Amino acid sequence: MISTKKMNVPSRWLALALLIGLYACNKKDNVLPATTVTDIDGNVYRFVTIGKQIWMAENLKTTHYNNKTKIQDGQSDAAWNDNNNGKTGAYCWYNRKNGQPDSLTKEYGRLYNFYAVKTGNLCPIGWHVPNKQDWAVLADTLYEMGLNYTSVIMDKKWPGEKVSNLTGLSLLPNDYRENPLFIKMPSMAHQWLSDIHSDNEGVKLKIDNNSNILTISLLLGITASDNYCGYPVRCVKD
Repeated sequence: MISTKKMNVPSRWLALALLIGLYACNKKDNVLPATTVTDIDGNVYRFVTIGKQIWMAENLKTTHYNNKTKIQDGQSDAAWNDNNNGKTGAYCWYNRKNGQPDSLTKEYGRLYNFYAVKTGNLCPIGWHVPNKQDWAVLADTLYEMGLNYTSVIMDKKWPGEKVSNLTGLSLLPNDYRENPLFIKMPSMAHQWLSDIHSDNEGVKLKIDNNSNILTISLLLGITASDNYCGYPVRCVKD
């Protein structure tokens, strides 16, 4: 950031000219400041900067790890069970009947078991699945800004909630998957974290529509969950 507090007039004009020149060059070459990130499948995600962190503003959709290895399709009950029994990373999409198309993927992303998260290769290169510390930093940042409320990270699709989504993080209410049933929870958000609780359990974040203060919600909502469960994933920049 260029400070102009002690600049003389010629210096100010020089700085302005340099900025205009840089913008003109970028515009000419179609190189504009990045506001999106693209995964290995070519899916494009919006991101937002909150304090010193950069978060995806959408749930992950990829069907490949960032090393180009295919993630196992676990949409059918049999496939979901087989992948989990074999401790293999798998994805599926939102529906409660086998064979339905993934029509909600564009808006809600896909669901992943924790074996996929544990690989460390789920997010685009340069990004990672957030851990408890990442969420704590977010809460501390919002507290310092006087915005330590879940309403500022919630998408306006939450039922019956007066949400502001001031951060643009757009956390969505979502269904999830157990072994192998789809559970309908339209007034609750679930997200995998990268923390490992035990050999058979990962760690998830759960926020419901009765949540209020973010720091308290994180203390109550970050809990262990079986590896075979299917939850959405957000990514945060390294």
